[in-house]
Amino acid sequence: MSHEIFDTCTFTNEDFSGRALGPAEYIECTFRGCQFVETDLRQVEFVDCTFVGCTWSAVKLKEAALKPVRFEQCALMGVHFSEAGDFLFEVAFVKCTLDYSIFWGKKLKKTVFTGCSLKNVDFEGTDLSLAVFDDCDLTNAHFERTNLTKADLRTARHYTIDPENNTLTKAQFNLVGVPGLLRKYGIVIQA
Repeated sequence: MSHEIFDTCTFTNEDFSGRALGPAEYIECTFRGCQFVETDLRQVEFVDCTFVGCTWSAVKLKEAALKPVRFEQCALMGVHFSEAGDFLFEVAFVKCTLDYSIFWGKKLKKTVFTGCSLKNVDFEGTDLSLAVFDDCDLTNAHFERTNLTKADLRTARHYTIDPENNTLTKAQFNLVGVPGLLRKYGIVIQA
């Protein structure tokens, strides 16, 4: 099977659904309005790529490389990012819907989530040190053994984080979010 290389290409409104794209390497490519539903991305490398207004659903990421990849206004529902390769893994999300996605054990140090819906996302065992959750909805997001050292959650909302099961050293929170840190204790806080 040949290894295809795509360099500085733009893909617009392409439907990659149900297809296997690897082995291939996409370097500095832009994907606009593309569909990746049940797409097999195994053995695909995305290097310095941007996805704008794309849909990812039930994609296969085993052996895929995301280094670095930027997602803007994308629907990434239930994506199992923990299956992607760890080497140079780096992602950024702007105004994306990531509901039900999984990041188990990923190194997301300094990752920026801006204006994202992260409902029911699983961050178990994830390194989110220095990560920024800017204007993000973390309703029912799962944090367990998660490193949130120096993470910025000042404008995040609807999170529940157990300080006893996560590392929160120098993490930043807004006073409005404090109930999400104390919920397990049954404490009632009124303004």
